[in-house]
Amino acid sequence: MKNLFLFLAIVGLSACGSTAIQFYDGPSKSSNETATISLWTDASKLDEEFSPSALQITSLKLNDKDIVTNSDISILAGEYSYTTKCTIGSFSKTSTFNFDASSNKNYAVIAVGQGKECYFKKLSLLVDNSRFVEL
Repeated sequence: MKNLFLFLAIVGLSACGSTAIQFYDGPSKSSNETATISLWTDASKLDEEFSPSALQITSLKLNDKDIVTNSDISILAGEYSYTTKCTIGSFSKTSTFNFDASSNKNYAVIAVGQGKECYFKKLSLLVDNSRFVEL
């Protein structure tokens, strides 16, 4: 487990949002009743001219509704189509993930900066707040 934490620190993964926004009607629900879409960046392979903060990730759409944010998103269980964009300098890339969300899960969207470009890893689950498992 220590090696995993060290690995995450070395590759420079960082969460982009701190407070989840609610993507459902009604009062807030507990994490046992909701799932989370969390945004992460890995800037460890960027060209030296870029600082890690130059790699940006932004949510664009969730089930065809505009939701432009860089915060985590709290959702109810169900099927989702989620569109996001990563940006580094003048380069940007958009990707859409389709998934069936389950309550009490954290779906990690990871943007990787490499050279002067960025790309997305496969959608992953964040397990025990310590490791990513690709879906």
